[in-house]
Amino acid sequence: MRVIFGLCLSAFALMANAATIDVSVIEGNHAPQKFTFALSDSREHVDLRSDNSYTAAFRDPATKKDICRDGVFRTGLLLTLRPIEAAEKNEAPLEIVGMVTNLKGLVPGEALSCGTNHTPDLETTDFSDTVVLKKNRTKFIVIDTKYTVLLTLR
Repeated sequence: MRVIFGLCLSAFALMANAATIDVSVIEGNHAPQKFTFALSDSREHVDLRSDNSYTAAFRDPATKKDICRDGVFRTGLLLTLRPIEAAEKNEAPLEIVGMVTNLKGLVPGEALSCGTNHTPDLETTDFSDTVVLKKNRTKFIVIDTKYTVLLTLR
C-alpha cells in the first residue's frame, strides 16, 4: 500500500513540475502557428518549410533516352530547439539553431523532348541564438525580418 501511495505521489509531483515551452511563429501577416513542447533533454524541431515542384530533365547516357521527372525543393523556416542545463529554478536556457531558405529563381537549362530541365537557385541563411526563458515571460526573436518567434516557458 505504501509503495502504491508513493508511486502516486511521485507521479503527481512529476506532472506538477513538468514544464512546457510554447512556441508561436508568425510569418508576415499570417496567423501564428503554435507548438507546445515538454521541456526535456531532447531536441525539438519546428519545420515550416513548404514543398515546391520543378521539372528535372536529363538524357540517360546508357539508353540515350530523355527522362523527365518532377523534383521538389523546400523553402521556408526550419528551427531546432535544444534545452541547456539551467542555473536557476524557473528558468530554461534554450539554444535555437535554424535556417531560412528562399527561392531566388528557377534557372532553365537544356530543352529535351519531354521537357526543359530547371535548376532551383536557392538562398539559405543560417542562424543560431541562445535565450534564457523565465517562467510565464515571453521572449521573442525576429529571424530574417520575415519571421517572429515567440517563446514562453510554462
